[in-house]
Amino acid sequence: TQTNTVTVAKDANVVCTFTNAHDTGTVVVHKDVLDPDGNPVTDTTATFKVKLDNANEQDIQDGGTVPYNNVITGNHDVTESVIPSDYSIFGISLTSGTSGNTSGLTINVINGQTTHVYVTNNQKKAKITVVKVVKDASGQTTTDHHTFTVQLNGENDDNTLADNHNVVYNVNPGGPFTISEVTDENYDNLGCKLPTGADASGFDLASNEQVTVTCTNQQEPGTISGYKYKADGVTGILGWTINLYSCVSSGTDCNTLVA
Repeated sequence: TQTNTVTVAKDANVVCTFTNAHDTGTVVVHKDVLDPDGNPVTDTTATFKVKLDNANEQDIQDGGTVPYNNVITGNHDVTESVIPSDYSIFGISLTSGTSGNTSGLTINVINGQTTHVYVTNNQKKAKITVVKVVKDASGQTTTDHHTFTVQLNGENDDNTLADNHNVVYNVNPGGPFTISEVTDENYDNLGCKLPTGADASGFDLASNEQVTVTCTNQQEPGTISGYKYKADGVTGILGWTINLYSCVSSGTDCNTLVA
């Protein structure tokens, strides 16, 4: 309570004006981004937006803070108004790293004090889809359901990769990532490539990013040898020509390949 003393003269009128100001405090909003498994990560690639009492919208990034000064004491709501689609909300709370509320947090602002609010988001998993292309000995794409073994970063073997079966790796954002194949002695390895044509080696992925890697192999040509023998199965016969045919079906629609 404040008082003031005034002296009033005879027949005088004295007007007293009392001026009051609201008690205020400060609200500081912190931003934290976690990986999909809830572990700390540094990710300043995305911009989020927060509001106080559904107004005063401000941009904020991972590791950053935004202040709200001269906030009238009492209850106020802190919300995250914009969440990039590649992220999810983990929670809003008064304690760093805890889940809290996802739709908003009501706080009590106290006169002369600072209230810290922590808005936490999760990254979403990134996805690597590995597809197989097989070429014949002449370099033309062909159908060949042979399975190959693909690796992520030299491990995480998956031996089901074929031209009719993709392999998918769901990974935490970051990197670097490398996709490679285990050598198959019956095929030439032509490499694993990103959509840009670059080698699928040492690349990074952002939150919720998806990439397709194409691993290509080429069939190695085989060898067919023919011999003609007499009935004894031992004595060879000279002067014979052995032809190799390619047939659509058994014994029909045949073409001579080698004569």
